[in-house]
Amino acid sequence: MDPTLGQTIPQMSLALDALIDTAPADQLPRLAALKADLNNQLEALIDKDLPKADAAYKDAVSSVTAATGAITAATADLSKVAAAISLLSKAIAAIAKAAALIA
Repeated sequence: MDPTLGQTIPQMSLALDALIDTAPADQLPRLAALKADLNNQLEALIDKDLPKADAAYKDAVSSVTAATGAITAATADLSKVAAAISLLSKAIAAIAKAAALIA
């Protein structure tokens, strides 16, 4: 069975928290902004019933999984923070797109 957003988003969020704890100071404002954006998108998503068979939903799950891997890698190697930020931004956009299916 494919993972769901409910399974992958908490993993990404925990990984992001760990990265925020170890990231260079100059990256903290961007990471904090992304965390706030993620929380806002999650709030909208939680209030909706998304069709799990939809391509946008599947893309969101895939994007969240990729972002989680990048965030975890960046926590171990801080030179990868920029790549993690990029994938996190993509994941947030995919979550927003999936949430828009119900709007």
